[in-house]
Amino acid sequence: MMNSDTRLAAFRVERRSITVVVFDRDHLDYSQTRQLSSRLDKAEDAAVGFAAWITDAFDIGRAALERIVSSEARRRIELSAAITTLLRQRGIPIWEVSKRDLLESYSIPPPRTRTELRQIIASLWPILSEDRAKAAAVMDAAALGLYVEFERILY
Repeated sequence: MMNSDTRLAAFRVERRSITVVVFDRDHLDYSQTRQLSSRLDKAEDAAVGFAAWITDAFDIGRAALERIVSSEARRRIELSAAITTLLRQRGIPIWEVSKRDLLESYSIPPPRTRTELRQIIASLWPILSEDRAKAAAVMDAAALGLYVEFERILY
């Protein structure tokens, strides 16, 4: 039996995909990207189903999502809200992290763009950059998860 207190699922939600990286403490254990339908209702169902499977299969005790604030990202906001609802229904604590906090936490001076942040993540986990089609989302989720793990340890 796994200790769910140690397992974190970091979700990266895009318009047409959802990516998760699962951490067991500071160990990156699993990553997966799922493509989503262009229809919002089907995309929500698939995203929630995927998040439900992840929480069950890995006995997730905590979750992380990036706080989406852009009014231009309405679909991402709606998909994130559906996942958040599922996680809350399951009693899983959620860490919401702003893009600014994420970028500012990785170096001095902080990376200015996600591309610079991905370079840092790729230096930590070179294997994450092997599948170019999914690499960006996986590295974004890994950056989010690592941020939350260190925040939990330090504070």
